[in-house]
Amino acid sequence: MRSATFLLFLVCFFIRSELMDELTEEEDVFKAGLKLVGLEKGLHLLEDHPAEKDEVVIAIHGVATLGYEWVYPLNKLDTETNIVAFYRWAPVSTSCSTDEAEELIKAINNDLNQYSKIKLIGHSAGGFLVSNILDSIETDRKIEAHIIASPLKGTKPLNELCGYSPLENLKDNVVLYEWRTQKKLDAVYKLMPFDPQIVEIEGSIVTRLPDKYKNNRLGHNWSISWVVDHISKK
Repeated sequence: MRSATFLLFLVCFFIRSELMDELTEEEDVFKAGLKLVGLEKGLHLLEDHPAEKDEVVIAIHGVATLGYEWVYPLNKLDTETNIVAFYRWAPVSTSCSTDEAEELIKAINNDLNQYSKIKLIGHSAGGFLVSNILDSIETDRKIEAHIIASPLKGTKPLNELCGYSPLENLKDNVVLYEWRTQKKLDAVYKLMPFDPQIVEIEGSIVTRLPDKYKNNRLGHNWSISWVVDHISKK
C-alpha cells in the first residue's frame, strides 16, 4: 500500500530529490533562492523517499518572493522524520487565488494521508492562503499551522472583491500559531494605518515577535528564520 502511495506522489507532485542538497551546498543564499522561485507552480517535494517519513512540512511563500528568505528555514526544518515541500503559487491573480487554494486543499485531502501529521508554514500572503484553506481541509490527520507576518485582516478592496472574511474558528484536529511582526519594524506594514496581522481566531496561539534576530532588525523576511528556529527547539 505504501509503495502504491509513493507512485501516487510521482503522478501528483513534483519530486526534486536533489534540490534540498543544492540549497544546502550553494554558498550564495540569493542564488539558492532563485532555485526555489524558478520552480513551476505546484507542490514540490524537496527530497527523496517520502513514503519513509511520518510528517510532511509544506512551506508557502508570499508575494514577490526572491526565495532567499526560505533557504535557511527549509534546511532547518529538514529532519530524519519529515519530508519538506515548497508550494509555488501566484499570490496575486484574477481568480483571488482560489485555484491555488483548491490545488493545495486537494493535495492535503487526497494525497497526504500516509503522513500522521501535516505542518503548514505560510509567510505573508502564504499565511493568508493557509488561513483560507484550514476550514476546507477534510482529513483526520493532525494539522499544525504556522502563519507568519500575514495580513489576515485583509483590506477593504480585497475583502469586497474576493468575498474574504478572516477565519474565526478552528477544527478539532488543527493547531494554529500566529507569529506577528512588530508593525513599526515591518517594511510591508509600517506605513499602513492599522496592523493587518491582528484578527481574532478562537483557539489560535499568538506571539508578537521581538525586535532583533541575530543582531538584525526583525522585519518581514527575517521573521521566517526566527519562527523556524523557535519551533525547531520543540
